[in-house]
Amino acid sequence: MSGLGRGGPAGFPGGPGSPDTPANRLSVPRQRPLNGVIHEVGTARMSDSSKEGVLNSFCQTHDIPNLYIFGGNAFPSTGDKHPTLTMMALTARGCDHLIEQSKGRIS
Repeated sequence: MSGLGRGGPAGFPGGPGSPDTPANRLSVPRQRPLNGVIHEVGTARMSDSSKEGVLNSFCQTHDIPNLYIFGGNAFPSTGDKHPTLTMMALTARGCDHLIEQSKGRIS
């Protein structure tokens, strides 16, 4: 492939013939604007029972007590705001629960 070692193949950003070169990078408008981000959620829903979901309120699985799943899995869906802080809060809560559950078991 031509252009390898010089910024990639021809037609790729930074490659030969590409408008995205160091010399004109600031003067050429972006061809593909970023339209948003995605947060994958909903793969292990939180619920009060195993009939309706996978996780309890501490992100612990209903069926396997030693398994905790932290992240966006507990959400059935997400809105237009970043769920990162809520994910971190749920993780901290689950870790506190895990520590409480393990007290007396570790010697």
